[in-house]
Amino acid sequence: MMAHWLQQLWRTRALHLHNLLYHSSDQLQLSTDMVQELLIIEERAYSAGELGIPVATLPQALADSIVRLQKMDLLAVQYREDRIVVTFEPLFAQLVPAEASCSLTQLAQMYEEVQAETRRLDGLRKTQVLERMELDEERKLLRQERAQLTALETELRERYGRERQEADEERRVLREERERLALLDDELRAERHALLADRAALQTEQQAVNEERRNLLALRQELEKIRASLTEVSAGHRDGNAATAMHQAPAGDDDKLRIAAFLQQLRGQAVSDGEIREIQKMQATYRWPLDFVLLFLEEAIGHGCQAVAEYRRQANLVAQRGLVTREQVRTFFQQRSHLDERISEVWATLGSSFKINDVFLDMYTKWSKTWGFAHDVILCACRETYRGAANPNLNYADAILQRWKAAGVRTVEEGEREIERFKLQRSRPRGGRGAGKTPSPNGPLAGTNVVPQTDDEAQAYERFKFI
Repeated sequence: MMAHWLQQLWRTRALHLHNLLYHSSDQLQLSTDMVQELLIIEERAYSAGELGIPVATLPQALADSIVRLQKMDLLAVQYREDRIVVTFEPLFAQLVPAEASCSLTQLAQMYEEVQAETRRLDGLRKTQVLERMELDEERKLLRQERAQLTALETELRERYGRERQEADEERRVLREERERLALLDDELRAERHALLADRAALQTEQQAVNEERRNLLALRQELEKIRASLTEVSAGHRDGNAATAMHQAPAGDDDKLRIAAFLQQLRGQAVSDGEIREIQKMQATYRWPLDFVLLFLEEAIGHGCQAVAEYRRQANLVAQRGLVTREQVRTFFQQRSHLDERISEVWATLGSSFKINDVFLDMYTKWSKTWGFAHDVILCACRETYRGAANPNLNYADAILQRWKAAGVRTVEEGEREIERFKLQRSRPRGGRGAGKTPSPNGPLAGTNVVPQTDDEAQAYERFKFI
């Protein structure tokens, strides 16, 4: 019974052979090698547990030791298929008589050691349980972290896949854009070459045109010389003395003849000596070459200038602006024609039948340029002049525009409102000397379109236009 109890203690690992053999090795007369073999077999039995030690893993030396110790009745062996179960009840049975002869002190000491070992094993078991719980918790956390990492990895893989697809799409778009730009570049390069070729062709054509222009100019000069010669010949037939005098005339007479022939050709009528002298005086004043004088006359006559006074006035403007080329002179006359059209429209709105002169041109310039009125506003003032004045004239319209300038009128609507306001103000009775008087029909501004002919007259009209 005692041996069985010791076997149970050993099975629960509350008892170790090391303690028993330490206290009973002398009584059992065991050698050191045998004690060592018993301890090794005990360790193998502990490791195998209740299932037993696998025979395949048992070394031959250890198997021989088990057989020898079994024969010495120190342990018992049970065979279970391919395993062996080792028990130490025979050893404990031999120890019981020896232990019985031990003193109570030794038994108490052994019991204390057994209890201490039991407590130690319980503590180890609890520690292992706690450690196992901690390990389980750590495994759980690790599994959660692994699941999170797996989900994150999956998300990152999906995001990487999407970004890669987007990058591939962008690369494809960029590649297509690059190809399109390359095609456009080729087209632009081809167009540039075509433009360069066209420019070269245009330059060639321009050179040809310039050459033809020079040839035509030379031909015109030759024709003018021939015309002058024919004129001289015809004049010689009419008057032999005049022909002789013509051949003896100075070089200035050649210019006179060319100017006369040119004007007669352009105007289709005879030219007086006074007109020729005025043109030569104009040429000397502005120091123009004869070719430029003829060019000026051609443009002036082409834009409606017929009288010498108009030539002189336009020549003064051309000289003031420093115009020296045909294009500049042509542009000047085109702009003057546009201005003359506007002035004629204003003049017709006033209902005047007189001819436009320089004073009215200066007046219109003052209205449009100095005062800044638009053309339609000036026409509105002229219409009011024609409707409101008994004898519409230039100074009446100037007075209206001056009043509008002071009132800040800039549009036709504002002008019409100012007209209504002025009429309402005029309709109210006013006291004081001269109230209710009407302008004298014999005043200095009475009559039909009083237009000053000189600067002195214009200044006088400026002083007395409100009388």
